[in-house]
Amino acid sequence: MTANNTKTPVMILQELTVKNKWPPPEYKLIFANGGTHENLFIYEVDIRGFIAKGSGTSKQRAKHLTAVNILKILKENELYEESADTVVIVPKETEIQPTSSSIITMLREICIENKLPDPTFIELSDVGPPHRREFTYECRLCSLTTRGLAGTKKQAKQVAAQEMLNKLKSALPTIVEQCGSTFSDTMDLKELEQDVINKYKKIRPCTIPKQNVGIKIADYDSVFASLMNERDVVLADLKNTLNHCVAEDNLSSFLKILELDYGINLLNPAPTAIVALIINIDVPFTVFGKGVTVEDASHNAVCAVVDFLKLIIQ
Repeated sequence: MTANNTKTPVMILQELTVKNKWPPPEYKLIFANGGTHENLFIYEVDIRGFIAKGSGTSKQRAKHLTAVNILKILKENELYEESADTVVIVPKETEIQPTSSSIITMLREICIENKLPDPTFIELSDVGPPHRREFTYECRLCSLTTRGLAGTKKQAKQVAAQEMLNKLKSALPTIVEQCGSTFSDTMDLKELEQDVINKYKKIRPCTIPKQNVGIKIADYDSVFASLMNERDVVLADLKNTLNHCVAEDNLSSFLKILELDYGINLLNPAPTAIVALIINIDVPFTVFGKGVTVEDASHNAVCAVVDFLKLIIQ
């Protein structure tokens, strides 16, 4: 086989566009973090409305990965056919993909530099057989939300973090203006906490039914086990409900099976929104959530409850 049969992904994509008289590929640099021990460059390319991204420790490798990814998409849509006579040279994987921790670290460093809250990662689902697990994680930063789907939890977090980095490239000025000052506010934290506690004390006696404060958190698993027996509920059905929906749907569906419901009470609207989520059960079950907006705070409270429920029904 001669050298003429050896091509890089960038070369193949260029030839494909010329052959089909498409506009030449334009690689758009959407993220660059150079000068550190772990450089990262992310490119994006648009071919006939199909978009792909690629990341690498150098601009050249990032472009090659981008070309590889868009060629895969074009092949799936029958716009590209591989040649059996061509050897494709692809950059080494170990030098292309940064670790999940480095992607997440970069995201957190950007937040620190711009006085933004720390991004949160929430597991939304864990589905599939043991040999083909699929995890979905959500990354939330102020009003921005991204999701990542992968075969491991670390990879799912990495995908969600990388998508958040991509969003921040264009949205950072707006996000800093929206919530950057909120988390550097000089409001006395103790005063805010005391105000929230006082408001919660006022709404707690109104919960229905009257709560049995003698029950401890450690005993919650037995409380839910009793409810399952009373309602003739199968444990597998509850687990399936928590693992196959987004957080808000999870909680409503889960409680509906057990003939329960919940309410969300606003305790503080601004500058940091704080809510109390109370499940109407005869044991104390309240979770607090905070965020830039009331919607964020409510979402965080729901997600916290779902995570707790996943633990106690194991």
